[in-house]
Amino acid sequence: FIVDMDWKGKPLAGSPYKFEFAACVDAGNTIAAGAGLEAGLTTPDKKRPFTITTLDYQSKPIGRGGEKFDIKVTGPSKELKCSCEDKKDGTYACMYEADEAGKYSVAIQLKGQKIKGSPFSFKLQRFVDAS
Repeated sequence: FIVDMDWKGKPLAGSPYKFEFAACVDAGNTIAAGAGLEAGLTTPDKKRPFTITTLDYQSKPIGRGGEKFDIKVTGPSKELKCSCEDKKDGTYACMYEADEAGKYSVAIQLKGQKIKGSPFSFKLQRFVDAS
């Protein structure tokens, strides 16, 4: 934005002024997707990845990092640790390990507000190696 300012018909020193505004993340529009948020099978490596993509109030990508998410993964018998790597481009690569069959829930919040679709609830079935 450019703003011209004057006082009594004379331009103020330094006018016009230039302003840049950074888009703000909107938790309600921010999305998450990936195998770690969907029904499926427990896998031999136990890894359940998903990606969070930050969006603004118009559902446009933010394109920068720096957000801190509160992620709570609950399995059939315990709460699981979840790692989340800031990719510095508005996306966050997250992962937890699950080896039990049963019901799971992944709750994701940003600044105390749920992101779109959270909490994610699903079931995992036991992987059976037929070999």
